[in-house]
Amino acid sequence: RTCCPECSQHIGIIGSKEELAIKNYVDNLIHNESKKEKVLDGKEIDIFYPSLNLGIEYNGSKFHATLGAAFDNKHKLYHQDKFLLAKEKGIHLINIFDVDWANNQDKIKMYLRSLVVPQKRLFARKCEVKEISREIAVSFTDEYHIQGSVSRFMKINYGLFFNGELYAVMSFGKLRLSKTDDGQY
Repeated sequence: RTCCPECSQHIGIIGSKEELAIKNYVDNLIHNESKKEKVLDGKEIDIFYPSLNLGIEYNGSKFHATLGAAFDNKHKLYHQDKFLLAKEKGIHLINIFDVDWANNQDKIKMYLRSLVVPQKRLFARKCEVKEISREIAVSFTDEYHIQGSVSRFMKINYGLFFNGELYAVMSFGKLRLSKTDDGQY
């Protein structure tokens, strides 16, 4: 993008190539068109799906920095405030930062897909929770969690299994927990 978002609307630029790639990916999943929409008290959502109450913001560092932005610096709580305003209006707002998109595009696509494509429902009574090794927890979080694992803090790890397949991982660091006399944390 060579100009600010407000100017880009006047000269016909839809958004950055990354924003367009995200929009096209989700549009193809749900066979629906999104639009830019000012539903947040005059603030625009880059990609908005009214039927899903889902908004996606692509935040390029050049335009969304708190210091040194190309045009106006963003207030340090700008993204949080916009997220909370969207939540107040019943809109699930996803913020995708350029660094995350560049480094974790597959994980972000997997997450977006899980939001817009109907998923298999798992019922707790049919699942099993078991303690798992650090290696399994690290491997799982590296594959599915956008930030990956921090193995040195993953001291206690549990997995949620359905039909023997691992579906979720929960990890705890002993440094933050203390064990009671009856063996509980």
